[in-house]
Amino acid sequence: DERPFTGEELELLNLLGHHVATVFENARLFESATFEGLTGILRREAILEQLERELQRALRYRRPLALALADLDHFKAVNDRHGHLAGDLLLKRAAQALASPLRSTDAVGRFGGEEFLVVLPETDLAGAAVVAEKLRQTVEELAVTLEDGTVLQITVSIGLAAIDPQAEWSPSALELLGEADKALYRAKGAGRNRIEPVLP
Repeated sequence: DERPFTGEELELLNLLGHHVATVFENARLFESATFEGLTGILRREAILEQLERELQRALRYRRPLALALADLDHFKAVNDRHGHLAGDLLLKRAAQALASPLRSTDAVGRFGGEEFLVVLPETDLAGAAVVAEKLRQTVEELAVTLEDGTVLQITVSIGLAAIDPQAEWSPSALELLGEADKALYRAKGAGRNRIEPVLP
């Protein structure tokens, strides 16, 4: 009892096929524009957009917001000693380690070479310090085995900044990043593999 498709039905199916293909292609383009191929986390532009969005929301509704700037310690030495492929592998695994403990509302992206930005909505400085310590431990426990059996390990330094909804300070995203960067610089200076919140 199976009848062949009419010309009209075939035309409709063809149209639908093209539509579905376009939807998939758009999704793929969005993904490649939003997420990095190497690390699988948000690209710099995408994480900065997320920060901007969350910051506007936090300031408008007087909600807490924190961010963490994480930088892999002595990463250049890994690249120099073991080559860029090993460096890339370590970078990818470190990115996954940084993403794994986060809540679905948090966001992590690659900010620069071996620098990552974590946006923590609804989180104050004390809460951010707890999250950052978890991130620091996760990276420290990471062990990446290369084909020749070499085991690579790395640590991370993290600088924190947060907005206090009760305070009058309404920073721009750039100012907040600057605060986190200063804290990161202090973490590096104080011996690395540590967290530094912003000084009051």
